Amino acid sequence: MQTVMQTIPISDLRFHQAEVLDQLQQRPVVLTRQGRAAAVLVSPDEWNSVVQQLEDLEDALAVLQARLQIETGVEELLDWESAKTELTALAASDEVHG
Repeated sequence: MQTVMQTIPISDLRFHQAEVLDQLQQRPVVLTRQGRAAAVLVSPDEWNSVVQQLEDLEDALAVLQARLQIETGVEELLDWESAKTELTALAASDEVHG
């Protein structure tokens, strides 16, 4: 469920820093400039949570895309021995060109 974020003019931040920082523990705060949204402040914990969720979703999407490619025959799954051989060859090539 999404909560409505508090909106304050950026000029008010100067005079209400402590209050705004306290409010960040409850929900993000939108800073406005000339009546338009200019920035969103979030607590470090909220930011870390959002970043972690995004990373998890990106990982899940990559897995689903790989499964789709395998199921549609676009890509085939490598067995462990083939993967090791390819990685070894790649590492040797990097050492020669590196």
